[in-house]
Amino acid sequence: MDDAPSPDWRDRILAGPGAGAKRGRDRSGKLTTMAFERADDSPAQRLVALRGEHRELDALIDRLQHDPLHDEVMLKRLKKRKLALRDAIAQLESSLIPDEPA
Repeated sequence: MDDAPSPDWRDRILAGPGAGAKRGRDRSGKLTTMAFERADDSPAQRLVALRGEHRELDALIDRLQHDPLHDEVMLKRLKKRKLALRDAIAQLESSLIPDEPA
């Protein structure tokens, strides 16, 4: 399997947060504006998509860090997006865990 991110992911990342994002509301009524949050996907589908984007960002960040001519601003933007993805993954995983009866 190729470690290179697909071009559509790179375009969305470079365009910045919310660029080309699908707008809608999730189940809790929160307005979704980020490209990785889609109101019409099931939680399991969103989790798979988030993990995939996180994995691709990790590979891209690793490659950029080893490039002597990398753009620091873009690298910081990618790292910030990766952290947002990690938080979204954790929140979604937490919501998928059923509550234990007392």
